[in-house]
Amino acid sequence: MNFLNQTISSSMLRSIPKSKEGKILITYDYEIFKRMRGNRILNNSHVKNLVKSMKEKYLPQPITVNQDMEIIDGQHRFAAAEELNLPIYYQIIDGASIGDVQRLNTNTKDWKGEDYLNMFCERDFDDYLILKHFIKEYKFSLQTTMGLLLNKPSIDRAEKNDFKHGNFKIKSVTLAKKNAEKMLQIKPYYNGWNRRAFNKAMLMLFQNADYNHPTFIKKLKYCSHMLQHKLNAPIYLATIEEIYNFNSKTDYIYLTRRKYNYEEF
Repeated sequence: MNFLNQTISSSMLRSIPKSKEGKILITYDYEIFKRMRGNRILNNSHVKNLVKSMKEKYLPQPITVNQDMEIIDGQHRFAAAEELNLPIYYQIIDGASIGDVQRLNTNTKDWKGEDYLNMFCERDFDDYLILKHFIKEYKFSLQTTMGLLLNKPSIDRAEKNDFKHGNFKIKSVTLAKKNAEKMLQIKPYYNGWNRRAFNKAMLMLFQNADYNHPTFIKKLKYCSHMLQHKLNAPIYLATIEEIYNFNSKTDYIYLTRRKYNYEEF
């Protein structure tokens, strides 16, 4: 392989003192580097892809560390290079912290919602710890769980931005658990019970004063075949309305957007 045939000078074989802030340094001493607490969890699939790419041709791209040798940026590149026994190119930014990791990744596509969740959980943010526990307990998606804990069918841009910056605040755990249990009651009748679009429709229903959950569960026992996967929440609402009102002489409700002034989807 080409990278094994590269000539490494003697100066590249030793760890260069980390006092030269901002300069590109090189080392084979992998043990001097540390994972920063709160940084996202390594994606093994991403590391494997980097390993494959580096085997074909190694193009050094420096990682960024702070004065304590905690990796600020490039932990996947580091893991791949270490696996291949390649030199680590790095630069030191004195004073860099987990906040800088957050700012660095807020506007990139690399970090997903789960990465921010894990970061703030490692920093012991209470609302994020509750959110993560709720996801584990009820098996809903991150967005659905946020909606449950905020008592909102949709998460707007401002709330997503707050979430990325550690400002997620739960409205009611008690109500969230109550609504989650209602959704779980649907599981025996519909295998898409935790699909995001369906959960969004159900969250809208829970805010409808005319909706009676036991009535819907009772109707599902006879009409569950009508509940199939749908593209979005409005189509789910139309189907749910049809099921809910099946053979009804009383308790008839209207759920579709043309009759209820719901928010835009």
